[in-house]
Amino acid sequence: MDVTSAGDVYLAYKQSNANTYIAKYSSAGISQGTTTYPGTGTIEIADILCDSNGNTYVAGNYSGTIEFGSTASTSSGNGCDFYIIRYGSDDNVNMRIFGNQNNANRSWRSGNASQRGRR
Repeated sequence: MDVTSAGDVYLAYKQSNANTYIAKYSSAGISQGTTTYPGTGTIEIADILCDSNGNTYVAGNYSGTIEFGSTASTSSGNGCDFYIIRYGSDDNVNMRIFGNQNNANRSWRSGNASQRGRR
């Protein structure tokens, strides 16, 4: 969980060992929407952080195929891969970084598939 400078709250949670969500609440406690991660794999959220520019960063690991925004990523099959996702102040994904934890070279794949692109 983290809180923006405007007082909005981002909360990551997992329900019934199946679905992982990020919920956003206004400073008044009113729900502003929920982000899910569809796909055929599993995802864990290790941390969530909001910066002073209104961006929200989510990091964790996944296996199988997971959709991050409009882009699906399939793990390497050698265990869990890791990800870092940045949501802009408009709550659209504007940066994705993927990597394989089991690769000594930490092979990185990054993409930016939003309307705004990378900042």
